[in-house]
Amino acid sequence: MGLIRKSLAIGTVGVVKPNSKKQRNQKELIKQAKLSNNIAAAQLATQIQAQAEAQQALIQAQAQTAYLQAMVAQQGAVSPAPPPAIPSHQAGWYPDPFGGQDLRWHDGYTWTDHVRAQLSN
Repeated sequence: MGLIRKSLAIGTVGVVKPNSKKQRNQKELIKQAKLSNNIAAAQLATQIQAQAEAQQALIQAQAQTAYLQAMVAQQGAVSPAPPPAIPSHQAGWYPDPFGGQDLRWHDGYTWTDHVRAQLSN
């Protein structure tokens, strides 16, 4: 019991009662419970912080993986084929533009290797 409490108990002739052993034990238990709660709260805060750091590291790793995959895809990507040319002729048999006496097949875009003899009228 504290000195002030004892003085009040004696000086007030019993109006202020001294704490009993049971009350002192209860106060001590409350202090220990508070201390225990503070320790548990600190441990929980540490766990939460560790989880947040682990989650942040995972997010960074995923972002880096996505970036690397995009870079690999970009380097490996081939340029798209140019749009088809506008046909210069309709597909069909035409006199050989290379100087032959035969007809040569034009597929609408290019001359092919297919030739045939001209029909005489």
